[in-house]
Amino acid sequence: PATMVVKTEKCAFSEYNVYPGHGMRMVRRDGQPVTLGGSKTKSMMLQRMKPSKLQWTQGWRRLNKKMQVDTTVKKRTRKTTKFQRAIVGASLEDVRIACGLSCCQPRRRSPLAARRRRYCRRGLA
Repeated sequence: PATMVVKTEKCAFSEYNVYPGHGMRMVRRDGQPVTLGGSKTKSMMLQRMKPSKLQWTQGWRRLNKKMQVDTTVKKRTRKTTKFQRAIVGASLEDVRIACGLSCCQPRRRSPLAARRRRYCRRGLA
């Protein structure tokens, strides 16, 4: 089944599609032909109204972000992970011994956490 292609034009004011047999053409003073969707758009254009000030036009919708514009997916950034490297001339163990910080020592679990785990395993929680 071949699909029929209908040549549409955009209204110069509202930016809606104007199908064949609809709308009107107006020639500006500078000689440029302008396609308008109907009498409403012609009236607004002759009154020199700004399309971006009228809610029903595509210009207003674009300005106020009401249109579904191409959704760009924000690129996810990887979470930084701490990584210890040996300093030139000293091994990682030497650095750990020299610094003696809590970040280098293994974390100890609290006795309360162990009690909590046992309590949850029994199904009493």
